[in-house]
Amino acid sequence: MKTIKLFLTFALIGVFQLAYAQTDIIVSGQLLNVSTAPFNVVTLNFYDGTFATSSSANTDINGYYSHTFPGTLTSAGTVELIVHDCNNDTIFETKAYNVSTGDTLVNFTTFDYCPTTNPPATSNVYASGNLTNTNSVAISVLLSLVDVNGNTMNATAITNTNGDYAQTFSTTTTSQGTVYMQVLDCNADSIYETKAYDLNVNDSLVTFTTADYCPAITPPVMAIYASGQLTNTASAGINVSLELMDGGNTTSVTVVTDANGDYSHIFYPSTTQGTVYMQVQDCNADSIFETKPFDYTTNDTLVNFTTFDYCPVTVPTTCQAYFTVAQATGPNGGTIAGSVQVTDGSTASNPANLTYTWYFGDGSPNGVGTALTHNYPLNGPYALCLTINDGLGCISSHCDTISVDASGLLESEGFTLYIGTEVLAVEKTNFSSAVSIYPNPASDFIHIEYNTGNKALNSVTMYDLTGKVVFENNSNNGSAHKMTINTENIETGTYLIKMLFDDEIYNQKIIIK
Repeated sequence: MKTIKLFLTFALIGVFQLAYAQTDIIVSGQLLNVSTAPFNVVTLNFYDGTFATSSSANTDINGYYSHTFPGTLTSAGTVELIVHDCNNDTIFETKAYNVSTGDTLVNFTTFDYCPTTNPPATSNVYASGNLTNTNSVAISVLLSLVDVNGNTMNATAITNTNGDYAQTFSTTTTSQGTVYMQVLDCNADSIYETKAYDLNVNDSLVTFTTADYCPAITPPVMAIYASGQLTNTASAGINVSLELMDGGNTTSVTVVTDANGDYSHIFYPSTTQGTVYMQVQDCNADSIFETKPFDYTTNDTLVNFTTFDYCPVTVPTTCQAYFTVAQATGPNGGTIAGSVQVTDGSTASNPANLTYTWYFGDGSPNGVGTALTHNYPLNGPYALCLTINDGLGCISSHCDTISVDASGLLESEGFTLYIGTEVLAVEKTNFSSAVSIYPNPASDFIHIEYNTGNKALNSVTMYDLTGKVVFENNSNNGSAHKMTINTENIETGTYLIKMLFDDEIYNQKIIIK
């Protein structure tokens, strides 16, 4: 009994080991009607209940393929075959194996890789769709059927009062293809769509998406892009004024430059044409100003201003008016009574742009130019002045007092200061030597002494070059005959002191340094 039990135990162990030994599974098959090149891929999927794997095999020139899956731990499983044939259809088959019964060879059915397909003798493809918002107007819809072989059939369908359209295509070539639909809507925009059909699966109805034939169009918002740059800003934010004018409408904004001096703004004008203005005050308090047009109809929507230097180095200009006076002479060299010849003798750092304005002091129109002849009708005296302007901020005036003696000859009597648009009248006095104003130039004080006999001093007035009164004293000093003007708070420059003695006027130029 013991011997029999031991034999049975070893027998059972052998069966157990046989059931669970790893055994290779050999898969094979054949595809007919393949090309001679061995590149037809066969996909094989292996399942043993606990393990799954996938592999690919290539057919040889006769269409044979094979593959060995390594040993499995279970006794039974399946192998799947997947092949896409030359018509792009799928060949699929499943085979089982059972190691315990010795069934380890999986032979798939022989399949035709490139079977001949016969399309139906005549098949119809039905294309249809709908256009809304047609206002019951008949609309032409272009339809084109293109099969997989490139054969094309074109047709034009007309919508009914409800906007429906339909077309039947009869095809005798292939069972698959595409139908194209195109129509121009009321805004001349294209509506376009494609749909596929496949008669092999009874997919012969091609229904296009319902489309709005006349959609409302929102006009694009007009935008004007204004930009520019200021250099030399030291990364400071500079305020730039921008103003858009279009058809009488004005939109004003202030933008700030970034660290690079760039600035920009988007305007939304109400009309298609207009102008954008840019203005900024530079570091020298001078104005930078520029205008640029825009025209939306020609896509001229970018307004790029010139790049300006925000802090240019300014070189002050200098100018000094001066002229000479001579008696005018006739063609034969003789003097002309009462007539004066004036000639410019001014100097300036920018002489090319100088303008010359002459004030003759007799009520006659002003003169222009560098050399003039002028006739004085009476004896005077007259204040003759020349003002020059270089257009760059430098303005200078020079004056002289002119009198005509009994014989018609001219006398130059001294300096008279140009004040604004008028000239202070200079009266001829008989006591010029009786007045002393010193020092000249002055710094802190001006001393005035005078001895005019019975002529009382009524007032003393001091003017700057603009005609502004910087000092005035209307008190009668009686017998003191002297006074002092404190000039510590008066800016340096050229001034005129005017003294009124009863019916006499005395003028003198004074310089404060």
